[in-house]
Amino acid sequence: MDETPGVPEHSAEEWEGIKELVYQWETERPQDLDAWLTERCPDGPIRREVERLARAAATSGDFLLGRAAEEHLGIAASHPVHIGRYRVIEELGSGGLGVVYAAYDPALERKVAIKVLADKASPQSERRKRLRWDAKAASATQHPNIVVIYDVGNDAGLDYIVMECVEGQPLGQLMSAGRLPPRTVLKYALQIADALDAAHRGGIIHRDLNPNNIMITKDGWVKLLDFGLAKHDDPGAEHTSLPATIEGHFAGTVAYVSPEQAEGKPVDVRGDIFSFGCILFEMLTGKQAFQGQSAVSILGSIIHQPAPALRDEVPPLDERFETIVQGCLRKEPDQRFSNIVEVRSRLAEMVQANEPGQRPVRGTRRRWIRRAMGAGIAALLVFGAIRVAPWQLGENAERAYMARLTVDSGLASFPTISRDGKMLAYVSDRAGDGSLDLWVQHWGQADATRLTFDHKDKSSPAFTPAADNVVYRSEQDGGGLYTISTFGGQARLLAPGGRDGGFSWDGNWLAYWMGTVGGAFHRGCAKIYIMPASGGQPEEFPTGFEAAAYPVWSSTAKQFIFLGRKAGSADVDWWVASIADHTVRPTGLLQKFRKSSIFPQPRSYFLMPAAWLTDSTVLFSAKTFDTINLWGVRVNADGGTPGDAHQWTSGTGIEDYPAATLTTADGSTRTVFAALTVSTAIWRIPLNSGGEASGPAQRLIQGLTGIGSPSVSADGGKMTFSANQPGGQSLRFVDLGLQPPAVPAVVHLSLAVDHPVMSGDGSTLAWATGRDGYIMPSHGGTPKKICSACGPPTHLSFDGNAALFEGGGTSEDLILWVRGQKSRPLFSSTDNRPWMQNSGRFSPDRRWVAFSGWHDGSDARQILIVPVTPDGVVPTGQILELTNDEFVNKEPFWSPDGKRIYFVSDRDGSDCVWARNIDPVSAHPSGPAFPVAHFHSAAMAIHGPGRYSGTIGLSVARDFLVLTLTETGGNVWERSNRTRL
Repeated sequence: MDETPGVPEHSAEEWEGIKELVYQWETERPQDLDAWLTERCPDGPIRREVERLARAAATSGDFLLGRAAEEHLGIAASHPVHIGRYRVIEELGSGGLGVVYAAYDPALERKVAIKVLADKASPQSERRKRLRWDAKAASATQHPNIVVIYDVGNDAGLDYIVMECVEGQPLGQLMSAGRLPPRTVLKYALQIADALDAAHRGGIIHRDLNPNNIMITKDGWVKLLDFGLAKHDDPGAEHTSLPATIEGHFAGTVAYVSPEQAEGKPVDVRGDIFSFGCILFEMLTGKQAFQGQSAVSILGSIIHQPAPALRDEVPPLDERFETIVQGCLRKEPDQRFSNIVEVRSRLAEMVQANEPGQRPVRGTRRRWIRRAMGAGIAALLVFGAIRVAPWQLGENAERAYMARLTVDSGLASFPTISRDGKMLAYVSDRAGDGSLDLWVQHWGQADATRLTFDHKDKSSPAFTPAADNVVYRSEQDGGGLYTISTFGGQARLLAPGGRDGGFSWDGNWLAYWMGTVGGAFHRGCAKIYIMPASGGQPEEFPTGFEAAAYPVWSSTAKQFIFLGRKAGSADVDWWVASIADHTVRPTGLLQKFRKSSIFPQPRSYFLMPAAWLTDSTVLFSAKTFDTINLWGVRVNADGGTPGDAHQWTSGTGIEDYPAATLTTADGSTRTVFAALTVSTAIWRIPLNSGGEASGPAQRLIQGLTGIGSPSVSADGGKMTFSANQPGGQSLRFVDLGLQPPAVPAVVHLSLAVDHPVMSGDGSTLAWATGRDGYIMPSHGGTPKKICSACGPPTHLSFDGNAALFEGGGTSEDLILWVRGQKSRPLFSSTDNRPWMQNSGRFSPDRRWVAFSGWHDGSDARQILIVPVTPDGVVPTGQILELTNDEFVNKEPFWSPDGKRIYFVSDRDGSDCVWARNIDPVSAHPSGPAFPVAHFHSAAMAIHGPGRYSGTIGLSVARDFLVLTLTETGGNVWERSNRTRL
C-alpha cells in the first residue's frame, strides 16, 4: 500500500475510474478483496488506490456519507451512495428541512424519492418531528393525486422518508414562463381539489399548499407533496408528536398563506381553500395574487389588501373563474367556500360546456359562433374539453360531451334515466346515515327528492316505461326487488331475492335475476326470471344454464342479453335470449375480449352487459391498462357481433353502471354512469378473550393498488397479501411485529399470483395461477404444482402439509391436497341434494373443515362443518350446521384455539363480521352467533379487490383478525352525443 501522506495524484479520468470501482466494491462487498481487485483492476497505481479506499471504508464506516470522502478522495461526495437499503442516484432538490434524492430500491426494484434531514437531529427535534409528520400525514390519505409514502427510517443518525418518485416538474416551474391556458388550469385545478378533498375527509389540513409542493407529471397528473406542516383536524385526537410549528406558531410559504394563518390564528380547511385560490389566480394570470418587496409586506397585503380581480390581469376570461377565485380569497374564513368539494363542483361545471374556460352561450351552433366572433374570442374554439373527446358511436363520428350531475362528497352511484330522458334516479349516501337511499330528480334541475328512508342499502334502480315508478334492489328483509312511485310513498316488494330488474321496451315484461356471482360462476349460483309487468307468477328463463345473470333488455325488440354458462360447459359468455320464440344464441364476445386488451375490472370477475342501445350497441365497463372506462360493442338480434369494441368514455377513475336513452328532442344518445374512486386496504380488528372486538378497526396496510387476500399466521407475527403490479397480482410479506409495519417485501414469482394464503406457522405459501394451484416454502424455493383444473386456494393447514382449493371448471366441490397424496374432492355425501362448496378452512388440528355451502336454487348460504375422512365419505348426519337461515354466510375462519368460527354474514342487512362458539373436540356449535364488527356504511364495506369473496381474506390470529375493506366514493356523470347540425 502507498504510505505517502496526503492524496495521491491521479488524472481526472483515473479518478472517475477509481470512484466507479469503489462504488462497485461498496455494492458487492466481496469477502476476498485481493481476488476481486485482480479480476477488475490489475494496474498497480489504480489497484493500490482502490484497495486503500476500500480498506479505509471498511474501518471508517460508510465513508461516502461522512468525512472519509474528503480525507481519502480529496473531494466531498455530491451525495451519499446508500441511505438504508436504497441506492442513491442523484439529488433532486434541497430546502430548509433537508435534501431530496432519487434512489433505487433493490428489494422492490423501483425508483423512489428519499427526503433526508439536513443533518443529524435529536429524537425530539423540531425538524425530526416535522419529517415524520410529513410521512404520517401523507400516508394517512390514499389518493392518486397525493404522493405515496413507502417507508420511514433512520440511517446512521439521519432521518428519512421514502416516497414514490414523481417524474415531472413543480407547478411553480411550469408557471415561470407565464400564465397557463384555461384548459390546462382546469385540468390541474380539478386534480388539486380532488387531492385536498381526500386529505380533508381524512382530517388532514395541508397548511403549506404552494406551487412548489405540487408536482406535475409528464402525463399531466398532479401529485400533492410535502405535508410537513399538515395539521390533523380532529379536535378530539391527541397529537403529542406534532412539531411546534403545527401547535400554533406561524408556518407556511408566505405568498400563499391565509390571513388567519399569517396572524398565527387557528387554521381549518378554509385555510387550504385560500391557498388554492392563490394558486388558481397565479395559474390564470402568471402573477402571484399577493405581492410585496419582502415577506413582511407580502403578509401585510394578504391581511389587509383585497384580492386582485382576474379581469384586471386577463380581461377576456370566463367570469366563473372570477367567482371561484374571489370565493376562495375572502379575508374572513366564514365568507369563503366552506369546503373544497364546493370549489371543485364549480370548476367541474366549467367542463360541461363544449369549450372549457369559456362561458357557454345558449342557442344554435351558428348563433354561438357569431356571438363568439363578435366578442373577439373565436380563436379559443381550438380548446378541447377535459374528459371530453370524440369517440366512434357505431360507424358515425359524433362528438361526446361529459357533465357532472351530482356533487356528493360521499357516494352517488347506480344511475338510471327515464325513457323520455326527463328524469334521473340514483342511490346516494348523502342523507348521512351511511346507507344508500334512492333519489330522483328532473333532468336539468339540481334538487333531488329522497324516496326511501329505511336505512337499508339500495342499488340498481330502473324506471318503468311511463316513468311513474322505479323498481330497485333493497337489502331490506333479506333483499329483493321493490317498486315505489316517483312521487314517493310506500314501497312494495315485487320479487324476494331479485336483483337488477328491468322492463322490456314495450313495458310488458320484467326481467331480473336471483343468486350471487362468485369467481367460478358455480352451478345454481344465479338464475334469471321473467314475469308480466302487470304482476303474475315469475318463471325461469332461459333454462338449460348452469348459471345466468344480468339480463339487459334490447331497445328495439323483446330480447335481452345476459351473462350465462350453459349446462355442462365451463365457458361463460354473453347470450341473447328471445321472449317470442324462447331461443338463446351465444355471442362469443367474452372469448373475443380475452384475446384483446379488454379485461374485467378488478371488482368484477366477468365482463357484464349493462345497457343495450337503439343502434345495437351494448355498453359495459372494462379495464384497459390502468383505467376503467365504459365500452361499447355492436350485438345484433341474432347474437352476431359486427365490428370491434370501442371506448365510450375516457376518464381516469372507475366508470361503471351505465344507463342510456335516446332523447328524441335533439336526437342525442344520453348516457349516465357512475364515476367512482375505489381503494382497498387491510384492516385489523383487536379481539378480547371472548372473541369480541376489543376496539375499533385499525388500518394496517394501504398505499398500494388492488390490496386484498390477507393471510396472517396464528401468532400474529407474519402476514401475506396480494397487490397489483404489471402483469398481475404480486405476493407480499409484512412483519407485523414492527410498529408501524415495515414496507412489505415482494416475493417475485414467474407467474401472476391469485389469492395467496399462508400456513398458520408461517412456513408455507399457496396460490393459484390460471387453473393451477402451487405451494412453496415461505423462505423461498421452487414452486410446486399440486393441483390442476382447480380454483384459488382457500386455506393451508397449520403446518402447511395440507391445502384446500376451490373447485375448478364445472366442479362445485372443494379440493383437498395432502402432502404425498394426489388431490381429490374434500368429501362426498350420501345426501340426495349435495351441498355446493367454497371458502373451506381447516380447524387448527386439521380434523375438521368449515366451509360456505348452498343447494342448487337457493339464494342463502350456510356455514357448515365436515370431518376430514381418509376416503372423503361423510354421512349426511355428520355435516354440522353452524348457520341455518336465509342469509348469505361466507368466508369462515377458525380461531387459533379452535373454540369459535368467525364468518361474514349479511344477516343485519350489510356484510359484517360474526362469530359462533364451538366445542373444539366435537365441533358442535354452542350458543347463538354474535356480532364482532359492523360495517353498515356503503362507502366503507367488507369487500376485496375482486368479486371473488376470497379476496376479503378474513384471517384470525391469537388476539386480532384481519380483513380487506373497500372505500368507495363517486358521483353521477352524463355522456351525451349531439348529432351534426
